[in-house]
Order: sequence, then C-alpha cells, then structure tokens
Amino acid sequence: MNHDSPILLHIPLASMIIPEEERSRFCLNDLHEELLKMTDRYCDELFTGFDSVIFPISRLVCDPERFRGDEQETMSQIGMGAVYTSTSSGNLLRRTREDEREGILRRYYDPHHERLASVTKTKLEIHKRCLIIDGHSFHPTPLPYEPDQDPVRPSFCIGTDPFHMPSVLAEAAECFLRGERL
Repeated sequence: MNHDSPILLHIPLASMIIPEEERSRFCLNDLHEELLKMTDRYCDELFTGFDSVIFPISRLVCDPERFRGDEQETMSQIGMGAVYTSTSSGNLLRRTREDEREGILRRYYDPHHERLASVTKTKLEIHKRCLIIDGHSFHPTPLPYEPDQDPVRPSFCIGTDPFHMPSVLAEAAECFLRGERL
C-alpha cells in the first residue's frame, strides 16, 4: 500500500468470482446473466491511482455494501440483504439457512470490513483525514429491484451522505465534472 494520499478507493461490487464452495448453494444453473446484470464491471480497472480495497467475490455471494444484519437492511425485505436470496428480477437465487448465512458473512463480509477499517485507520493516523471513494457503475436500464425506475440513467453519480461527506466536497466534485472552477 502506498500511503502518500488520504484517498482510499473502495471497489465493492466489481468481481464476478463465485468461489467453488459457494456454487452449490445457488438455484440457478447458469449465473452468467445475473452476474452481468449485478456486477459493477471494470470498476476495479477504472478506479485506479490510489490505495484501494477491492471486494474479491461477487455480490451474489455476499454484498459488502449492505448492512450485516437484515433487521437494519431495507433491501433484505426483497431478498437482497448482505446475503442475497433473490435475483434482480425477484426470482429465487438460493436458499440459505441462518447458520449458512452467518458462515458466509464470517468468511467474506467481516474480513472485507476489517480490511477497509484498517486501511482507513492507517490513513487517518498518517493524514488526519481519509476520503473514501466508492467505485460503482450503472446497468444501462433500471433493474426490476431498483426503487428508481426512471429510464434516464446518470453518466456519473456523486453519492453523498450528509453525515460522512461535507457539502463543499460534493460541490467541488460537481464543479470538476462540469469543467467549472470552484
């Protein structure tokens, strides 16, 4: 890791890898189409130049962007919590017992978040600040599970959270993308 910058790239959904030991849990014989729909393909190649934490497996196995507990994750109501049981169209993806779900979280989710927290902590110790940039992409058309079904999709999204991101940073990013000066 190169700790010269306070910037940390988080690439959580770019992998299409499904570990062999997880394949038998899935009800779909061919996962390829669902992988193509649900993967933020090439984000691991597009977002480069800074330290990064890349989730190594497909979100179909485990989605590190969801809350760990289904009681906190609204998407779990449609089978798309941290461990998916439904496809993007709402069909059965897999059946998972609670002990299997917990095992998946311990194997993939927890180590990823521990690594993300560790790298963030190191950046904070060195720079006294850390800017985490999540690298995502959009499917060209809204998928059935998405609440926003507007067919006009953004070319670039600056996802913000008022608790974690100062408004001045969002404004600076918008100006940069428009080719304007702040």
